Amino acid sequence: MSKTESAKPDTSVSFRTSIGGQALIEGILMRGPEKQAIVVRSPEGLVTKVEELTLIKDKYPILGWPIIRGAVTFLDSMVRGVKALMFSADYYPEDENVQPSKLDKWLEEHVPAEKLQSVLVWVSVILSLGLTLLLFMLLPTFIAGLFHARHAAVHNLIEGAVKIAIFLGYLILCSRQKDVRRVFCYHGAEHKTIFCYEAGLPLTVENARIQPKHHPRCGTSFLFVVIVVSILCSSIVFSYVNWQNLWVRVAMHLLLLIPVVGVTYEFNRFVGRHDNAVTRALSAPGMWLQNFTTNEPDDSMLEVAIEALKLVLPEEQGKALRALWEEFEARETPEAKFARTMDNIQPLMLNATTDGKAWEEHGVHLSQVLGRNERTAEGSEVLWKYAYETFIRPNVEKGRLQEDDIEEDSLG
Repeated sequence: MSKTESAKPDTSVSFRTSIGGQALIEGILMRGPEKQAIVVRSPEGLVTKVEELTLIKDKYPILGWPIIRGAVTFLDSMVRGVKALMFSADYYPEDENVQPSKLDKWLEEHVPAEKLQSVLVWVSVILSLGLTLLLFMLLPTFIAGLFHARHAAVHNLIEGAVKIAIFLGYLILCSRQKDVRRVFCYHGAEHKTIFCYEAGLPLTVENARIQPKHHPRCGTSFLFVVIVVSILCSSIVFSYVNWQNLWVRVAMHLLLLIPVVGVTYEFNRFVGRHDNAVTRALSAPGMWLQNFTTNEPDDSMLEVAIEALKLVLPEEQGKALRALWEEFEARETPEAKFARTMDNIQPLMLNATTDGKAWEEHGVHLSQVLGRNERTAEGSEVLWKYAYETFIRPNVEKGRLQEDDIEEDSLG
């Protein structure tokens, strides 16, 4: 359990950003308005890859129109996501006992690496789309047909229920896989870091850790809304079209795919940019489903997410943030010293809020807490004295922090 796990996260947002990301194998893909960055934690350290974004809508403006842009963005994200996954997989430790197959050896010898990667990307995208069509179009339509419903509304209801059941089953199955659970931890790190940035807080592990792990613009929410919108569209269309023929229904589902994805994309943009009772109610089911696809990250994962986000900030904003961060790290100006004081006091306050539970569970000593805060008083001796007397000392007296021989005259 982390020091802040039981504390209520800060969900206040000072602005909304268009920056989004994707969890990878031991890494994160972050996409900003001008560029995208991949950051992967390898055995040797962090590996980064930054690319300028070239969008097809810049060449063909019609592809940037509402509804149309949704399908274009979805396909583009799939391709970029698969490429990023393949990049991150290159740094994943391989089992030395596994020997490459004859096909692998032949491909390495006869196909250029760059061309092979391009082929594999598109094969992966096509297979993913094919599996999606099979699971969420063909299979639900076939199963619903077995009930021989007399009314289109009943048939659509059965088909929709099957789609949602398959989606839930898929998420639950994935969430139980050990390797996937770790990817979902990086997913949580991505959300927490974006929330931290939107809250206007310094991009530190401490600030990111206390943020929510569920985000309204998450891909999980997007996929769920796609299913809901497809059910609504089907209910309308099949009121006028022959709905009993399996292949007619599948063909109509395919034709509806672009407007369904487009409407869903616009919906996600809307709820991602507005925070009120209506948008929270509309996004609640998708947010709940993120319980299956996001896990609490550790600090090393948050470091990866923070680095990825910094790399995609607009240039001027990135420079300003980098300068602010360097000032914060240098701890030379009065403002930086005070900011460091507040940054150090925050976890003390959160631990005290949870009655020192994390301190007690992990057997933390007073010397460890004081060691981490040896310079906290530089920003404000008054605040440090208050924090020690209010948050630290009571937990020592109650046995939650293990006391050891400390010269309390050195507390500032």
